[in-house]
Amino acid sequence: GARTYAWAPTSDAIALNAHHDGFGALWIAELDGATREVGRAWHLGVDWGTAGILAVRSGAKTPRQLVHYLLPSGDRTTVAYGAPAGFRDLVEPTPVTWERDGVMLHGLWWSPIQTDRPAPVIVTLHGGPTDQARADWDARRAYYLAQGYAVFAPNPRGSTGYGRAYADGVRGGWGVVDAAD
Repeated sequence: GARTYAWAPTSDAIALNAHHDGFGALWIAELDGATREVGRAWHLGVDWGTAGILAVRSGAKTPRQLVHYLLPSGDRTTVAYGAPAGFRDLVEPTPVTWERDGVMLHGLWWSPIQTDRPAPVIVTLHGGPTDQARADWDARRAYYLAQGYAVFAPNPRGSTGYGRAYADGVRGGWGVVDAAD
């Protein structure tokens, strides 16, 4: 179900979820090199048939939903979705960077919804090293933010989505380099 790409029924293009600073977007890449963005957010379970593209879409402020993109217009229809369980004022993260040992490191910072006092910070770590923190729907994170906590999700070296050299940055130091980051 984590399929992030699908070939067009005519085999002349591919729809794929692309990553940029923890945010996702569905793109179409054609064999001639042309590309276009279809929709922002993370897209999983991508399937492309003659009626268009179906995918499970989510974002930091968007609980998972099944969507249909009509092509070539790209018009999106929500087919099914789950209620956000009473969460309001949802926020998107800010991509953050810091430097360590001459390497620019990456992460995501969610500011708390209630800002009337200094916020305690919850640090969430993804499994890995070949994984990544993403700006997608997470009910637990939404709860923490609504309670006045800030959330920080680092993407240390070894994380995917920042290029091959970044992902390979833990070679010979797996569990040491990424933990220090």
